Amino acid sequence: MALAFGIGGGSGPVIGGSLAERGHWRWLFYFNLFICGLVAALLAVFLCLKKPNTPLHEKLKQIDWIGNLIIVASTTSIVIALSWAGIQFPWSSAKVLVPLILGILGLFGFLAYEAFVSEFPIVPISLLASRTALSGYAQNYFNGIVLVCISYWISVYFQACKDAGPTAAGVDSFGLSYTISPASVVASVIIQRISRYRQPMWFGWILIIVGCALLGTLDENSSRSMCYGFQALVGVGMGTIYVASYFPVLAPIPVYQSTAALAFFTFVRNFASIWGITIGGTVLQNQLVKRLPSTFLTQFPGGTHTQIAFEVIPSIRNLPQPLKDQVRHAFAGSLQVLWNVLAGIAGLGLVASLLMKHHPLHTSVDSNWGRVDVDVKEKDEVAA
Repeated sequence: MALAFGIGGGSGPVIGGSLAERGHWRWLFYFNLFICGLVAALLAVFLCLKKPNTPLHEKLKQIDWIGNLIIVASTTSIVIALSWAGIQFPWSSAKVLVPLILGILGLFGFLAYEAFVSEFPIVPISLLASRTALSGYAQNYFNGIVLVCISYWISVYFQACKDAGPTAAGVDSFGLSYTISPASVVASVIIQRISRYRQPMWFGWILIIVGCALLGTLDENSSRSMCYGFQALVGVGMGTIYVASYFPVLAPIPVYQSTAALAFFTFVRNFASIWGITIGGTVLQNQLVKRLPSTFLTQFPGGTHTQIAFEVIPSIRNLPQPLKDQVRHAFAGSLQVLWNVLAGIAGLGLVASLLMKHHPLHTSVDSNWGRVDVDVKEKDEVAA
């Protein structure tokens, strides 16, 4: 999964940048229709899963309708708040604070409902009963923030400070995206061989902290090779955590709970991505307003500073001196603060990792689930 994510994450910015650079930005969305259609066809043809022999009305009764409603409403409220914050409305605006607070309270209400009311909970509270599992979910969350934030904002450095176009900035990000995949594969093999997950995860967090701190030393005149190397350090660390954080979540629970645990794990990772982009935008916004020349900012009346950042980038290469160097310096300094903030978030991940205990890894799977063809093949082998 991490290997596929790395390949997609590396090629996506280049494809998207190429389309945007040529003015075909609508195809950033249309292109996904073909991808999703192809994947749906592959799933329909090749993914033959076991199906429980339960009547449809019984299946419908086992859906946690109220729990689904609470979690969808809560996360939607938070997404709306984070999408508006600093872009359409200030962070202090009631239009941001009200949905954000209601969404967070809704998440706590969701956990309470799952624990004490729901007969068929989406997230059984037993998944969160051990400190090792809690540590795994927390590390997954912090790693998701760092991963998405760097992936999203690293191209801004190359475009604003190195005069790179959207496509070239995607290529410049290969140091990050194409180290995550091999690192995740190596980490999974090591964990399988040594049956230990804590030590690789500590190693991964240290690499992320060091890599982000080194990114925080880059200025507008730093060499590209330095940035590539620092990206690689972060990528190796994130690739390690990306795959290793499954184990503290799954090891403490019985295998029959793996489905619910992985569903919640994926939710936490996707939820973190919203915060990653928002944190990056907020830091960049606050720093740019302090660092960009005031006379230059007056050219963008009424706009938020996050919007200003993306409006300015295409024009930087054509700005007169010394204004061009001043703007490049402002972007580099703003991003330095962001990378240091991410080093701090990675530090929280390292602290959370200290809560883990060692649990033996499972050596079996839940035979009630899986692909139909696997069982058929196994039965044929046994019969032979």
